[in-house]
Amino acid sequence: MKRTLQDLALLSLISLVLGMAGGVAKYHPDTVVWKAIQTFLENGWNPQFFNYPGLVIYGHALVYASLFQILPIFGMDWAAQWQAGSLTEFTPFFLVPGHFVTLVFSLLGVLCTYGVTWELTRRRYPSLLAGLVLATSFLWVSHSHYLTVDIPLAALCMAALGLTLYFTRQNAPLGVGKLCVLGIVLGLATSAKYNGILVYPAMVAALGLRREKLGGWRWVRDSLIVLGMSAIAFSLTNPFIWLDSQSFTSFQDAIAFEANHAQTGHYGYETDNGWLFHLRHSLYYGYGLLPLILAGIGLIALLKNRAIPHFQKLPILGFLILFYALIGGSTLAFGRYMLPMLPGLAVLTAIGVSAIAQSWQAQFKIKTQIASGAIALLLLAPQTANAVLHNQIIAQTDTRTQLSRLLEDEVWQQTPINVYSGGYTRQNLLRSHLPIDRYLTHRSQNPEYYQTGFAQLQAQQASLDWMVFDSFSHDRMLYSSPPLSVPFPFNPEVPGGVVQISPYQRDKAEIPFSPESLYGPYLPDLAYRKQPGPLIEIYSTREAQIQQILDACQRQNIPCQSQVGNRGYYWQMLQ
Repeated sequence: MKRTLQDLALLSLISLVLGMAGGVAKYHPDTVVWKAIQTFLENGWNPQFFNYPGLVIYGHALVYASLFQILPIFGMDWAAQWQAGSLTEFTPFFLVPGHFVTLVFSLLGVLCTYGVTWELTRRRYPSLLAGLVLATSFLWVSHSHYLTVDIPLAALCMAALGLTLYFTRQNAPLGVGKLCVLGIVLGLATSAKYNGILVYPAMVAALGLRREKLGGWRWVRDSLIVLGMSAIAFSLTNPFIWLDSQSFTSFQDAIAFEANHAQTGHYGYETDNGWLFHLRHSLYYGYGLLPLILAGIGLIALLKNRAIPHFQKLPILGFLILFYALIGGSTLAFGRYMLPMLPGLAVLTAIGVSAIAQSWQAQFKIKTQIASGAIALLLLAPQTANAVLHNQIIAQTDTRTQLSRLLEDEVWQQTPINVYSGGYTRQNLLRSHLPIDRYLTHRSQNPEYYQTGFAQLQAQQASLDWMVFDSFSHDRMLYSSPPLSVPFPFNPEVPGGVVQISPYQRDKAEIPFSPESLYGPYLPDLAYRKQPGPLIEIYSTREAQIQQILDACQRQNIPCQSQVGNRGYYWQMLQ
């Protein structure tokens, strides 16, 4: 017991350090904090948003509602700042409570991974290694810095699977109390994100295959108790779906939208083959090639191990198969969809390492501890290095923050200007004190917005003072399938100039496309970065405007670079 507590303490320390260091990623488009504050401050605790179910939103809402009441005692009135429109993610300590919520779930996922491995192997070292593999996994670490629903979903799915293994390991019939516990955790997983319901088939299979001889009706009864209790837990964490007819309609619309979204894709983040995409991208970069190979070995070892009953193997393997089938059949190319699979993969990786160590002991007389330690070092060292580098970069100033500082320079307070920008720098421009006379922009979710926006640019570019391009908004034009063909809207005979604010240590043309860096520094461009955020290019045909921008960069201590407009990255790439 003492050694188990030591293992859990070590895993907790590593998880919290890697998850906290560097702080929260700024500008994340799916941060739930804003919806949580609207829920309790403006909407009477009705989220009025059902693309995500309510558990994580309400979790953040309860934390922030308490702080909104307590902090004025200490001179921090976040409610007043919210009403004044001055509460932002850069408000001191504002994102820390939300980060704590994510870290709690991240730690839960790691500890449950330890527990599941223990239930399968009854051995300490594979259990510890499984927890370490997950805690240092790049996808897991990076998303531990986001205030989103994905880490909670993954943690609760693993908790549900762990309880299933624990309860079904016992020969005695499962009482109603244990079935209700399983149902509650399943309902919470589904309330974190709708696809958490995929744990249910794995539960049902385990209930039907455990050692005690069940009649068919008993199996049906137990399965229905779990399902019914999960429905109650889901309803209690999403009450307005049933209490408000408009919310129920919104809920139905959200489900229909997400189902259609999975089939039609998300512009610039779509794939023709989700099965290969998640193997080549999500798993390769987010989990790692060596851990993935070892997970394959672990899968074979687990299937061949007759000491572990089938009803113990099936929940983990069944969930992994069902979840991969769901995301593999989608056209959406988001690496975060792999997160619920990482704990199960970490279990298989640890079993694979154990199998190799035992084989080496039999063949080469190498002690299993030495072999396991050597393989673990090869596994964990590169993962930890990437995680540390990620945290170092995320702590630096985002290029969009530098753009905001640039826009605050006093030189722009006098003469109104006409501006175009993409969607991911839109808020920086609108929240600045920049005197904008005419502003052209577009949303980034649909190619038609680009076609329309660029048609407007071609018609009005002569009157524009600035054109602001950024890699988060415009790279999808280059890497979508098929690439969107639009001419660069400036006249090649009047190239003007371009000022770059770059997060990279090298030229953008030499750096691989990394769509996940939209949320935070990510592979494969991680090694080339010096700070988070997109490449930003500000074009102008007026030399005086370019010089003003460079002077403002110098005053604000922003490392800007300038060159002739037609040598800019997007000018060249869009020809």
